[in-house]
Amino acid sequence: MPIKKRKKRASIRLENVGPISEAKVDLGDLTVLVGPQASGKSVFLQTLKLAADRNHVLGVFEQQNVVFNGDPAAVINGFYGRGMAGMLNGSPHVTWEGQRYELQALTKFKKPKSSQIERLFYIPAQRVVRQHTH
Repeated sequence: MPIKKRKKRASIRLENVGPISEAKVDLGDLTVLVGPQASGKSVFLQTLKLAADRNHVLGVFEQQNVVFNGDPAAVINGFYGRGMAGMLNGSPHVTWEGQRYELQALTKFKKPKSSQIERLFYIPAQRVVRQHTH
């Protein structure tokens, strides 16, 4: 009986990305992020999505006629949310699939641009706080 090779688990490393000074996560079949509010969980997930699927992400912006004119700060604000371009300060780096990138490099299409297959799907947790007045 042939022995099946186990597929290597993906891992991602972030350095100086938003509130995350350094994090390395080996991804499993189920990976759960737990931490206090504003500790970088959402930034981590968004960065993982951008690293894994940047051509898809940028292609969706393009399909929706969102134009960034090659401005990395505009891409960061468009993807992470307004005011997040400050993350480009402080030399942020992402290591994905063994390749180390400056965060700014992930704001440009990876060759070939035509490859826009989505590889990662996640649903970000949303909290809605409602104030009840009686």
